[in-house]
Amino acid sequence: MSRRGNCWDNAPQESFFGHFIDEANIKQCENLKELTKLSNT
Repeated sequence: MSRRGNCWDNAPQESFFGHFIDEANIKQCENLKELTKLSNT
């Protein structure tokens, strides 16, 4: 565990996921069947 209030602890993860969401082609799925179909392509 890190010290409390140290906002730089998760900066690399926040940066990665921020860029990932911008670049990834994320599609909303309504059910498991759509998700399975999307992951198999």
